[in-house]
Amino acid sequence: MKAIVQAPGTCGELVQGTLNGINFLISCPINSYSRVTVELLPGKTSEFKLNLVHKYKIIEAVKKTMLKLTGKLQGANIFVTSDLPVGKGMASSTADIAAACYATAVALQENLLLEDLAKIALDIEPTDGIFFPDIVA
Repeated sequence: MKAIVQAPGTCGELVQGTLNGINFLISCPINSYSRVTVELLPGKTSEFKLNLVHKYKIIEAVKKTMLKLTGKLQGANIFVTSDLPVGKGMASSTADIAAACYATAVALQENLLLEDLAKIALDIEPTDGIFFPDIVA
């Protein structure tokens, strides 16, 4: 099975800070995307191929999503393209991770809850909320 999913970047942090001792971030999605294709390789549990080696967090996202949804790993070919500049505060890494998680879920024909995606993303790195609809805190 194969799936392609895109996730938006952000225009940066609109507001960031602490409220009542809790860190928060408000970001707004933009019309630029990271696109991730996940093609499953049944029977090849340890084979994960990624076209952009420096985006290794994507493989981590794919594996964590597989384990969350099915309890097991299966290999995958992963192809990434992105309109988002890296290291410019536009949530390129979060968009990569979100698109990878959802593409994995679609390829597995499983449903990934937003809360589960947030936990997976936060387990990999600090993250924006770009996978939630609209502007969120």
